This record gives sequence, structure tokens and C-alpha cells, in this order.
Amino acid sequence: MNTRWHALALWLLVLCANAQVAAQEDPLALARSRIEAQRQRETAQFDAQEQACASRFAVTDCVNAVHSQRRKLLAELKRQDDRLVDQQRQQRSQEQAAALQAKQQERARQQADATRAAQQEAVERKATSAEKSAQRPPAPGASAPRPARPKTSAPVDAAALQQSRADYAHKQEEAQQRRARRDKHVQENKASQPQPLPVPP
Repeated sequence: MNTRWHALALWLLVLCANAQVAAQEDPLALARSRIEAQRQRETAQFDAQEQACASRFAVTDCVNAVHSQRRKLLAELKRQDDRLVDQQRQQRSQEQAAALQAKQQERARQQADATRAAQQEAVERKATSAEKSAQRPPAPGASAPRPARPKTSAPVDAAALQQSRADYAHKQEEAQQRRARRDKHVQENKASQPQPLPVPP
């Protein structure tokens, strides 16, 4: 019996040491280990009370009372543990949401940087090509580019206007002849096709 209590005490010390190490890592883990230690301690006490019941006259009533107390305590400890698990789950989901948001912000920043760099590169390319074309001497035998002539409302040459009207009239006449030939061809094809048989009465 004495050895059993020493083993239980040693086990509780190890459990407490583990709880302290876990507490440095996570406060929720500390609370869970505290609940587990309390569960083990209370279970050991209930076991001792149950053994003490064997020496009494009304053993069944004593054992039933111990079992009832044990169930109540274990149910309360389970509720506390479930509450901690829920808190842990919420904390993890918040951390994941924060990490996802940080990742999205980083991705958006990288895209903005890439777009800005591409625009800067395009501007530099245009400036470089403009400098090269300005510095390039004209090719031998090539005429220098003519300056753009301003548009003026100069009088139109009468002969060119007459020629343009004649060309337009000639094209219209050719189009009329093509349409007439096509219509004639369509009429001939219709005449050469066999007539359908009359529907019997």
C-alpha cells in the first residue's frame, strides 16, 4: 500500500514537471495539464475512498456515493477540458486566418511591385529606343523624312475630280451588268428544273 502511494506521488510530480514545461510553451496546455493532474489526484482519492468502503457495514451505499461523486467531478473536469479545447481551436483558426491574410497582403504587394517594375522597364525601353533612333544617322541613299505637311483646304484639281467620277460610273455600270447576268442565270436554272407533280385530289 505504501509503495503504491509513493508511485502515485512520483507520477504526480512527473506530471507537474511536464505541465510546467508545457506551460512555458502554451498557457492552454498548462490549463489542460492542470485539469489532468486534478483528475488523476481526485481519481486516486476516490479509489482510496472506495477501498475504505469495504471496511464499513453498508458497503454498497458507500461505493454508490463514491461513484456518484466521481461521476460529478469527472463530468465537471470534462466540461473544463472541452472549454479549453474550444479555446485552442478558436486560437488556431484565428492564427490561420491571420497567416492567410498576411500571405494575401504579401502576394498583393509582390504583384504591385512586379507591375510597377514592368511599367518602369517599358518606360526605360521607350526612352532608349527614342534615343537610338535620334542618334542613328540616315541610311545612304535614303531620303530624309519629310516633315508632315499641314492639311490645308487647297483647291482640288478639276481633271482629277473628273477622272474619279468617270471611274466610279464605270464601276457602277460593271456591277449592274454582273447583277443582270446573275439574275438571268438564276432564271435559266429555275426553268430547267423539273416541275413537282400535282397533289392528287
